[in-house]
Amino acid sequence: MIRLLLLGLFLAAARPSSAAPDAAADVPVSALSETQNYVTLEDAAVAALRAAAAQSGEFEYAGALVRSDAGFFYTDAVTAHDDSKVRYAVRVPEGFALAGIYHTHPSGDGSRVFSPTDVQQAKSLGLPSFIGVMDDDCVRMFSPDMPVWRAPLGSVSDLDGVAYGRVILKSGLRGER
Repeated sequence: MIRLLLLGLFLAAARPSSAAPDAAADVPVSALSETQNYVTLEDAAVAALRAAAAQSGEFEYAGALVRSDAGFFYTDAVTAHDDSKVRYAVRVPEGFALAGIYHTHPSGDGSRVFSPTDVQQAKSLGLPSFIGVMDDDCVRMFSPDMPVWRAPLGSVSDLDGVAYGRVILKSGLRGER
């Protein structure tokens, strides 16, 4: 079993469904149930975030993007019923590899950027992270090699460590347009 603890995000390798992550017994588990495969990681991320946006409302929902020989897939979106973070586990089935992570950002201050925690998770995994921005009805992607905003030396800013990423879907998060 492989488990990575990343700022509240648990990722777990495949194991029997009766086995819960040791330190995360009360953490929701995101599993692969979607059978539709996608040619690109970005297509899988948009599909995942559209599904998550339908439930998101006031809470963040999150899941993972996985890859197999058949293409890219997404795991079910889960929530910890919090508007600014999600702590969850992911089961990655045998024959699949983790390819990215996704989560929604409900409306509010800071919802249009990747938070320092979002940035750290992507960098720790070495994988892209995608957010569904409810305020703008768009999907943004952050890759670990993208720039991160830093406050000038000697100043303090709530924006220190955030990233804007790249828009991969300008509108239509809540459905085709």
